Amino acid sequence: MGIFRAIIDLFRRLLGLSREPVLSLGSGAQGHAKPASASSGSPRSGASTLDPDAVDDDAGSDDATRDGQLNIEDEWAELQILIARHEAEGIDLAGLDITDPASFWTRQLRIDDHQRQGKGRLHSVVAAGFRGLEHWDEVSRYFQAKWSQLARRDTGELEIRPRPEFTDAALRAPPPDPDRP
Repeated sequence: MGIFRAIIDLFRRLLGLSREPVLSLGSGAQGHAKPASASSGSPRSGASTLDPDAVDDDAGSDDATRDGQLNIEDEWAELQILIARHEAEGIDLAGLDITDPASFWTRQLRIDDHQRQGKGRLHSVVAAGFRGLEHWDEVSRYFQAKWSQLARRDTGELEIRPRPEFTDAALRAPPPDPDRP
């Protein structure tokens, strides 16, 4: 269970989300979700009504849903734009293979291992082959967006969650090599 919590916390940190994220990254044990394309009905079926007391005054009423969070469909669209932008610009993946989520998790574990050894975050990220923190964050967001899916919960609500291959790769990622800097 600890690895799932770490994965969820990583997603939250990288996407700048609080403890109550827009992206519900359930581990599969918390209700079953089907990819949204596999379910029937309109994307808005099962959506709850907007609670006017829960909407932030600064947020537009068209973009807000319960608790003032952005609409999941809007978040999904933003992720697709991020993916398209990075693919059009040819993002430098620092040797990672976007078709292999294990390459991402191996690098993530290497960075975490360096930090556990007392090295700073910047040093750990640069030692893992990235130009700096911003570069690592950009690559991390791209991997997470690319390896996510829009899913529908049994309740009919939409959520964005990592694809099973991405979480499986995290569980199978080999521990960092202690001889590698």
